[in-house]
Amino acid sequence: MTTEMTKSRLCRGVMAGSVLVLLLAGCSDDPETPAPGTTGASSTTTDPAETPQGPALCAEETVADPASFATAGEIVAVQDEMSEAAGTSWRRYVPVTVTNPGTATCRVKAFVTVEGDGGAYEVDTADVVLEPGATANVQLFNLDDVVEFDGDTEGGQPVEQLTIAVQEVATWPVYDYYDADVEFGAVSGEGADAVLPVTITKKAVRDGVPAPYGLTPQDDVYIQGVDASGAVVAHFSAWALEAIEVGETTTYEIPATIAARYDYEKDPEFPSYAYQGLSATEDVAEYRVVRFEPAFLED
Repeated sequence: MTTEMTKSRLCRGVMAGSVLVLLLAGCSDDPETPAPGTTGASSTTTDPAETPQGPALCAEETVADPASFATAGEIVAVQDEMSEAAGTSWRRYVPVTVTNPGTATCRVKAFVTVEGDGGAYEVDTADVVLEPGATANVQLFNLDDVVEFDGDTEGGQPVEQLTIAVQEVATWPVYDYYDADVEFGAVSGEGADAVLPVTITKKAVRDGVPAPYGLTPQDDVYIQGVDASGAVVAHFSAWALEAIEVGETTTYEIPATIAARYDYEKDPEFPSYAYQGLSATEDVAEYRVVRFEPAFLED
């Protein structure tokens, strides 16, 4: 019997992150989860603004042409820590390529849908920070949770026709917000429990940045892993971490594998994600923080 993709799974797998992002810019809302076959209208903000610090900022908008920022590929089957944890031989995901075609560093969030024959659909999001012209390759969906395949084999096919599409892409500015020292530890833990330790000392808030919003101080941290050639091979994001005060030091343990995103029994409300399997970290020569700022900012 075909496993139907439902909006209830979407709420469990995506809404935790979406609710937090709704408050990201204080009075500025993240776009709503799109329905199949729809795209968001472009906002009136089209040109980067100048900050008091000088560099141009990415526009905050729902882009008019999602395909210019993100494309979804064919379903891929792999064997890794997620399939092992699920007790299957293979796990299947959708490869998504996210690009920043603009002239300023952007936070880019792509909403991708997988729609079945009956109209039910699943939504997942890629949320990465990219310099102008940069590209991110990410893995979305644990399709074995929501789609029935005709066999637990590398060549197993879905038993219903699926339509995979990038429905919407939104962008936000990225601020050079904190003066901070960052140290990365070695990935530790087994399989889906593996984490990347990140120790941050917050030294100062830079001049000219927006004020934080909200009663509870929280920070967002986005990380990239770069291989020996300088290519970005891994992406991680952690939203609304408990913020530390200027002058303090803390260590965050960021999930090191995409498998942690789909372990709902651990902490389904904590949106801290890796966008690839653990094997990608074997190629990382250096980690770097590409976005570190309050989770919620005033306009």
